[in-house]
Amino acid sequence: MKLATYQKEFVLDVIHLPHIRGLSDSPVGFTSLLDEIPISVAVLSLDRRIVFVNRAMEALTGFVRQEVLRVPCCHVLRSNICLRN
Repeated sequence: MKLATYQKEFVLDVIHLPHIRGLSDSPVGFTSLLDEIPISVAVLSLDRRIVFVNRAMEALTGFVRQEVLRVPCCHVLRSNICLRN
């Protein structure tokens, strides 16, 4: 599988918010898992738009998830990744 194909599939999986199975008796939601991580997490699409942020990222930036969904990351985050052409 080529890397670009993998990235596209990952972005689609994040948008559809899959469940993770096999870790416990019941499935764990992807967003629930990322929300419990005490480190800020932002998931970006291939064109560097925000697809998901966890609660720690909401607290760090002051933006709620719905406000930043599909917004170019350079408008929310100060990161070299977001500023690259």
